[in-house]
Amino acid sequence: GAARRCATMVCRAVLPALAMAQDRGPMALETAPPKRFLVARAAALGLVRGIFRILGSALLVEAPADESDIEAEAAPEDGEQRRGRDRPMLALLQLICVCAPERAEWRFAAADAALALLADAAEVAQLGGPADAGEALVLDFLAFLDRLLQAEKSAFRLIATDVLVVAVERSAPLAAAAASERLTQAQLHRHVLSRLLSQSRSAVGVVRNRALVGVAAALDTLMAAPDGQQSLDSAVATCT
Repeated sequence: GAARRCATMVCRAVLPALAMAQDRGPMALETAPPKRFLVARAAALGLVRGIFRILGSALLVEAPADESDIEAEAAPEDGEQRRGRDRPMLALLQLICVCAPERAEWRFAAADAALALLADAAEVAQLGGPADAGEALVLDFLAFLDRLLQAEKSAFRLIATDVLVVAVERSAPLAAAAASERLTQAQLHRHVLSRLLSQSRSAVGVVRNRALVGVAAALDTLMAAPDGQQSLDSAVATCT
């Protein structure tokens, strides 16, 4: 309805702040984003989180085509584009990824924003709406990252790798928010680690290096988990 359309317009308006993709001008050469950009990102995150709390899972589920306001512009296939348009939250997460700058600290700030919103949205989904809305959002976003990891453009592979690195750090809240037998914390660890291991063999040095950093972080997390060795064996088997 009107509230959903208004909410998606607001999300689209703050997308540049979330993706750290404002018109940077001379700031484009800065290694680290200036404080005002980080403040803008924090404000945009707070705004979108507030919308979640008000509308609940309305932004997570499909709606009639004429109510779809955010398009998954980067999705390479018609089916993926349709799902993005019908599910504004999924499309917003996708667009944060594809609009993120290439510089490392700017890109990582965008990845952190995407994972923060993903965890919040999945948590909100558990408070009302379809029982599997949170699970579907997390799984579909992970599937989108898989597609980015196969992209020819190295910038897409980099942002997907950064998001997976952050996912390792936030695996517990993500798995808890999804509340799914198909997405336990151990399963999320295996999924993320297998993808990072595959990218650690990339021909592009910066992608390979970032993936190796993620593998190290994932190993630290896995070894602290009760079933860490089993998850590690499964992830390695997936890549070999």
